[in-house]
Amino acid sequence: NLWSKTPEADASGPGDVVGDPQLAKSGVIDPGLLTPEWFKLLASSPARDRAKVITEVTEDFFGNARQSEPDIGAVERHSSVIHLPMIWKN
Repeated sequence: NLWSKTPEADASGPGDVVGDPQLAKSGVIDPGLLTPEWFKLLASSPARDRAKVITEVTEDFFGNARQSEPDIGAVERHSSVIHLPMIWKN
């Protein structure tokens, strides 16, 4: 679990994380308009790579594959890899 503040002792468990989840919080948040994108994790989130591996859960909310060290929550953060062409100079 990821807690924003320390939970009661009887509610916490081994492997719990306490901290700001650092959600993307992007898009409209008016009543009824909160979208799943709001809950995406930022790269610096303490929820990154901290979830228990559950072999039956292979995809996140968006249908993306869970990584070998999954993130806490319904959305797995995937690093964007940019491939740039190599330029050779003589």
